Amino acid sequence: MKHIGRNEPCPCGSGKKYKKCCMDEDRQQELQEQLVLREHAVGADTEFPTFDPSDFDDIFDEVSDREDDNWDEDFWDEYEAAGFDQKISMLKKAFDNPDLMNGDCAFEFFEGLNRSATTKADRKTFAKMVKKFKKKHPEIYEQEAAYLLDHCIDHAILDRQLDKLKPWFLEFAHFAESNIDTFNSRVDQLAYHGHLDLLREGFKIGWEKVEDSEHIVTWGIDEFAERGADYELFSYLQSTSDPKANDASLVNRMENYVDLNPEEFRKYFSHITRNPAREWSREELNRNPRSLRKNELSKYADNVARLCCEFLDFVHKEAEKSYPKADLMRKEMRSYLIRRLHGQFEHQPTHRRQKHYLTTVLCPDPKTLDECIAQLMGFMNYRIYRGIALFESVPYWLRFLEQTGLIDADAHNEVYNSFAALHEDMEQLLADIDFDDEFAMTELELAWQFTTGHFFPRTQIDADER
Repeated sequence: MKHIGRNEPCPCGSGKKYKKCCMDEDRQQELQEQLVLREHAVGADTEFPTFDPSDFDDIFDEVSDREDDNWDEDFWDEYEAAGFDQKISMLKKAFDNPDLMNGDCAFEFFEGLNRSATTKADRKTFAKMVKKFKKKHPEIYEQEAAYLLDHCIDHAILDRQLDKLKPWFLEFAHFAESNIDTFNSRVDQLAYHGHLDLLREGFKIGWEKVEDSEHIVTWGIDEFAERGADYELFSYLQSTSDPKANDASLVNRMENYVDLNPEEFRKYFSHITRNPAREWSREELNRNPRSLRKNELSKYADNVARLCCEFLDFVHKEAEKSYPKADLMRKEMRSYLIRRLHGQFEHQPTHRRQKHYLTTVLCPDPKTLDECIAQLMGFMNYRIYRGIALFESVPYWLRFLEQTGLIDADAHNEVYNSFAALHEDMEQLLADIDFDDEFAMTELELAWQFTTGHFFPRTQIDADER
C-alpha cells in the first residue's frame, strides 16, 4: 500500500528492521530493474558503464548507514540467548546507557523481549517496560511508538485485558497515517474480536490525518473511509430498533467519511439489513461466467457482491457474530468469489454442465480458496485474520446459500465435505506460525463443527443431531 520505511519491520517476517534485513537487496534489485528499463528504452546497442550499487547510497537514503557504532555483536548474542527475566534485567540497565538507547537498539530490545513473552504475566511485564521506556526516553519512544503499541494491543486482545486495550489502540490510532498497513492488520484483529465501539473511536482519530495523506495511495484512503463509515452504520443498526436508511443522524455520521448517494445507499442498506428481503432465483445467477460479455460479467459480479451483503446480516443475526466480524467475513468472501469469477487464481473450477454453474460460481472450492488464503497469510501480506475469517466463513456461507434456495442440501454436503484436507492444512499453517489466539481457534471449531482438533463431517453431525 505504501513505501516501506527504513525503520519499519521488514515485510519478510524476520522481526528485524527493514534497513537491517532486506533493504539492501531490494534496493539493488530496484537499481538493476531501472537499468534494464533504461537500456530497453534507449536501445539494445547503447553502451552503459558498470555501476556499483554503493554509488547510489545517497539516492536510497544512505542505505549503508546502519549506526553500527553502537552495536556490540557479543552483547546482542547474549541478549538473544537470554530468557525473559534476564532480558528484562538487561533492558532496565540499557535504559540508563546512552550507547544502547537509540531507535535501532530499542527496536532490537523490544523485539527480542516480545519473542520471549510467552505467558500472560510476561506480556503484562512487556507493557510495563513500554510505559517505562516512554517516560524515560520520550523522543526515542515517539520513533518506535507504532511498533511498540502494535505489540501491546495484540497482547491485550489475546489476554482479554479490555481496560488496557482501549488506551493502547487510541494512542496507536494517532500513528495510523504513517503506519497504515500495520494499523489495518491490527484493525482486522479487533474486528474479528468484535470491538465495534473501540474501532469507531480509533477511526475518528486516524481519519484526521489519513483523509488528506500524501503517503497513502488513493484506494487505501478510500478503504479506510469505507470501513469508518461502515462502523458508524453497524453502531447505528446495533442501537436502533427501527433503522431507516434516510435517518439524518446516521447519514451525518457516515458522511464524516464518505459522500452518500441517497439511492445507492438505500440499496446498500436494504441488502445489509435484508429489509425488505430479496428473493434470489437460481435462474438469475445460474450463468456460465465464461459465456458472459464484459458488461454482463460486471453486473453478475455486482449481484454476487449484493448477495454477500445479505450474508453479513445472516452471519450477524443467525450465527450470532458481531457486526465487525460478520463484515470481515462478508468482504473476504466477496473478494474471493469475484476474483475467482474473473479468473485470477491459478486453479480455476471447471464449469462442466449447466446445473453446475451455480455451484461452481457461488460455492468455494478447496484449490482456489487455499490459494487465496495463502496469499492473505503469506509473509509479504500477512493478513492473518482475513485469512482465518475467509476460511471460517465457508460453512456459514453454504448454510446461507441453502437457506436462500440457491443450492440444495446435496450440493451443500458435497462442497462441505470437500474441505476435509484443507481443514487439516489450515490447522498445520496456524501451528507453524505459533498462532495462539484461543478465541479464534474456538470460533473455527464452532464454525466447522469438529471436535478434538479433527475434521467432523457434516453428514455425521446431522445424524447425531437427529
